[in-house]
Amino acid sequence: MPREHLVCHKCREPSALGACQLASSCLGRVRENLIYMGTRGQRMAELTVLYDGACSICRASVARVQRADSHHRIEFVDVHEPAAQKRFPQIDPEVAMRLMQAIDADGRMWSGAEAWARMGLLLPGWNLLAWSLLLPGVRWIAAKVYFWVARNRYRWNRAACADGTCSLHLPQDFHSK
Repeated sequence: MPREHLVCHKCREPSALGACQLASSCLGRVRENLIYMGTRGQRMAELTVLYDGACSICRASVARVQRADSHHRIEFVDVHEPAAQKRFPQIDPEVAMRLMQAIDADGRMWSGAEAWARMGLLLPGWNLLAWSLLLPGVRWIAAKVYFWVARNRYRWNRAACADGTCSLHLPQDFHSK
């Protein structure tokens, strides 16, 4: 999904260079003040995140990020929604169930811990944490931690899995314990 153009969210003036043309009057110089606009004038998210909406940990994380995303730069789409596959045919639903997927307005994709880092880069006050997740040694550790959490996320909510809906994500011996 290619980015169409940037505009200042305060004055709606085009901002091809990353700063509002009327920057002195509206203070649209800060990248946080810029929004993406589609060809029909609709606002586009800078980052779209596909997540497992059946996962309580995932839903809580989405809610936490949405509270922090005061400029509405991130859109969340439940991978289980039928429109998700139509909108993002390049995303393998099985991979998206294992690892959160993030797609920016230019069509670049990230998964797992790196997707978290990309979200953090867009959130006020999260830049230092986001950049640290992208450092070589930290990136490796963050990926391992993310994989472990993602692999075990259904184990930590047995009540939600009591009806057997989590059996796809859990080892066969889970329900016998």
